[in-house]
Order: sequence, then C-alpha cells, then structure tokens
Amino acid sequence: MKRPMVIAGALLTALLGSAHAAPLRTLPGLTSVTFWEVTNSLRGITYPPTDPRLTAVRSDPLGPANQDFEGAATEYYDVFYSDADGNFNADGAYVTVTATFDFGYPAGGGLNIAEVELAFDDGTTEHADRVASFVALGDNAIPPSAGLAADGDRNTWTTLGNTRDQAERLRLTLGFPSSGPTVPEPSSAPLVAAAVALVALRRRGAPGSSGP
Repeated sequence: MKRPMVIAGALLTALLGSAHAAPLRTLPGLTSVTFWEVTNSLRGITYPPTDPRLTAVRSDPLGPANQDFEGAATEYYDVFYSDADGNFNADGAYVTVTATFDFGYPAGGGLNIAEVELAFDDGTTEHADRVASFVALGDNAIPPSAGLAADGDRNTWTTLGNTRDQAERLRLTLGFPSSGPTVPEPSSAPLVAAAVALVALRRRGAPGSSGP
C-alpha cells in the first residue's frame, strides 16, 4: 500500500514547494523597476528596487499630494510589492499597480499600463508575464485589457475604468518569470491538510511503523 503514500507525498511537496516564490526586491542583480504608463503618449517611471514607494502602500484617498505618479487629470497611481491578490507585502513576488480616476464615459478609462519591466545589472530586462488578479470598475472599463500589461508589447495597454462613486481602487497585480512559482491560493490549504493527514494515516498503518 505504498502508492497512496507516494501520491500524497508528491502532492504535499508540490503544494508546499510552490509557496517559495522569491521576493522581487531581493532578486540577484535587480537594479530597477519601470512602469510604462500611457497618458497621451508612452512614458517610463523608474524606481530602484528598494525605493520606499515600492515598499509601502499609501493610505486613501490618493490625490495630488498623496501619489507615486500621476497620469491624466484626477488619475493618481500607487505602486507596491504584493501577494497575488494585490495585498501589500514588501517581500512579495508580485507588483501591484493601483489607481483612482474620476472621469467616466465618454472619457477613456484610467489605469493605463503597457508593461512593468525589471532591469538587471548584466543589461538584461524582463517584463511581467502574467496577470495574477485585477479590479476593473466603472462604465469605461475594458476588463479584458488587463492581459495587455503582460504581453511584452509596449504598444498595448490596460484600460481598467474609473473610481467615481466607488469604494475601492482600480488594481492590476502582475507576476514575473524571475520571481519563481506562484503562491498557492487559500483554496490549496485543504489539499495540503488532506495530504498531511493521508501521509500520517498510511504511516500509522504501515507494518513496522512506530506510530502511537
């Protein structure tokens, strides 16, 4: 009856091993993080990896005196390291872009990010390769555009809407190849518990085991 133990052990190893995603700010050789934002034209906003704007999250409300950078009128950005759900984590393996924007349709939507780029001291660069999660709001949002921030093309960008009469920010959370495997969602916890229980049960019932 070794097969169930092997399966359970492999499941546990896979689930637990995938939790060790590397903090972005400590990636070897990382020199900068650039946000390619589009307001009338493309522009890059670049920070060193330990910049306090990346290692902290701003309190609400965002505004002219409380923002990391500004796009169009009333469009204020806050960017930071996070987990896959966009929760602030200075040691997170993801970058989250949040924004507020007051203009609805017929104005175009806000939070317009073409790419987020990591640069390394050997001259190489790396773009986000996946959208972990996002929040699009309002009547000028284009939710499918979220994926355009992870397509490697600076000629395409997100349009996530507006925050007029909304209680939360627009949000885009991105992952990178160098930050390693994704962190398991909370739904993985029951699978981990089941794997642990199955391993323990099989060991207890195995011939020659020293379990209680």
